[in-house]
Amino acid sequence: MKYLTIFIFFILFFTGCSKYENDAVFTFKDEMVTVQEFKEKYYKWINDNGFSDSSSMRKKFLYSTISDEVLYEKGIREGIEYLAENTNRIENFKKKLILEYMKKNLMSEIYGIDENTLKNYYMENQEQFKRDKLYRISAIRVRKKSLAKKIIKMTKTGENSLGLLSARYSDDKNLAATNGDWGLFSADIMDPAWKDLVVKAKLGEVIGPVEDSEKYFVILEITGFAYKRYLDFKKAYPLMVEKLIKDSGEDKWNLYQQEVVKNYGAKVNLDKLNWE
Repeated sequence: MKYLTIFIFFILFFTGCSKYENDAVFTFKDEMVTVQEFKEKYYKWINDNGFSDSSSMRKKFLYSTISDEVLYEKGIREGIEYLAENTNRIENFKKKLILEYMKKNLMSEIYGIDENTLKNYYMENQEQFKRDKLYRISAIRVRKKSLAKKIIKMTKTGENSLGLLSARYSDDKNLAATNGDWGLFSADIMDPAWKDLVVKAKLGEVIGPVEDSEKYFVILEITGFAYKRYLDFKKAYPLMVEKLIKDSGEDKWNLYQQEVVKNYGAKVNLDKLNWE
């Protein structure tokens, strides 16, 4: 009898959970936001801002809610590690989508973006990529944290420059080939994992190791600055792709956003936005 009671309890429990999930506009970690909960927040938002209700406005609020309230606010409350973990996952997804998927021509098939489209956009919109200040960064990227800690100690002795250490130890082949010269970065294209550290650092200061969005442990040094310069094509690449996806239409932008939020653990049910 005892086991039968437990069995019935679990059936009811999981049935209840499944029913609740089916009523969710989105779920994230252990939190589920039901249609009713979402509607109340949504109508307050459009009324407070003087917006008109529409399908696109509901989607806009959905993605901003997931990005801002769940990722940012909860991240702040639960600790910076939580926030950084999810931010890095998003950035890592974007890099994979933009760099790896492009090689497989999925950008061309899904979004109508190919290499020539990007090159033409870059040439025709160069002023978009002009920055007041850029940072020339030298870096070492390794997969093992223990090795990164060993390298950072070696930089403190002054016997080896970061560039020579990068040529010897970097698992990033591009950095190893350039003696650690990573090129010019503006703040808006830096990895969130180390952006704040670099912006606050002094010229010649060695920073790290920090785990970046591609699961490398990175050690960085600002070796110089440039002013009133343009980002090169490779550095501007992800900015262009995201801009072109956004301009390719609401459906394709929604698809991109769905993939982004899915990457950090959120499940979205757009059908639940049609609550009439």
